[in-house]
Amino acid sequence: MCSTKVDISKESLDSSKLPFNRKTFLAEQFLFYKTLVGNKLRFTNSQSYEYIFGRNFVGNNLFDLNKSLILLKRALKFITQVRENGGTVLFVGTRDDLRNVVQSIGIKTKSPYVNYRWLKGLLTNWENTSNSIKFYDLFLKKLDMRNKQRNKMENTFSGIRTMKELPDAIFIMDLSTDYEVLREARALNIPVVAIVDTNIPTRKVDYPIPANSDSILSIIFFANLIISSFKK
Repeated sequence: MCSTKVDISKESLDSSKLPFNRKTFLAEQFLFYKTLVGNKLRFTNSQSYEYIFGRNFVGNNLFDLNKSLILLKRALKFITQVRENGGTVLFVGTRDDLRNVVQSIGIKTKSPYVNYRWLKGLLTNWENTSNSIKFYDLFLKKLDMRNKQRNKMENTFSGIRTMKELPDAIFIMDLSTDYEVLREARALNIPVVAIVDTNIPTRKVDYPIPANSDSILSIIFFANLIISSFKK
C-alpha cells in the first residue's frame, strides 16, 4: 500500500459547521451502513490508496473514516451552495438497485435525475437532447406508440424533463456503472461529485466521497444526507 499522504483538507472536521444534523456523523452509523468497506486488494485502484486505512479480516479495504467525513462535508457543502445560488444538480444512478433511490432524491429535492439509461451524448450533444425532451414532453402521450417504445422514452427522459439547460453540477452514485457521465461532464467542465469506491480512479472527480458504492445500504445512507442538506 502506498504510504504517501495527501493533504485533502487543511480544515478540521467541525461537526457544528456541517449543513445537516451532526448526529448523522456518528461512526457507528458509518459502520452500520457499510460505508467504510471497499473492494478487495486485487481490485484496488492505486489512486484510492490515500483514502484507505487498512483491511478487514476477509481482505476488503477499509476507508479512513476521518478523510471520508471531511470530503463528504466538502462535497455536500458544494452542492448546497450550487442550489442556494439557483443552480441545478443532476443526480445519476442507473444501476438496477439504485433506481428507486435516485428517483427519490430527484423528487424530494426537486432536481433532475437519470436512473434508467444514460443516453450517450446526453450532455455533450445537448441540443439534440433538449429537442428530444421537448418531443417527449409535448407529443409522447398523443402518439400511438407501442408500450416498449413508450417505456424506453419515459425511462430516458422523465427525470430530466424539467432540465432546460446543462446542469451546474452532477452527482454520480456509482462511477463503475456510469463512468461515461464523468467523461461527458469533464468535456464540458461541469463539476462532478461522486461516491468513489476503492476500485475507481479518484483524481478525475472534482468532489470525491471515498466510500462503499456497492452496498445499497451505503447508497441509502448518502441519499438521506443529500436530501437533508437540500432542506436546510
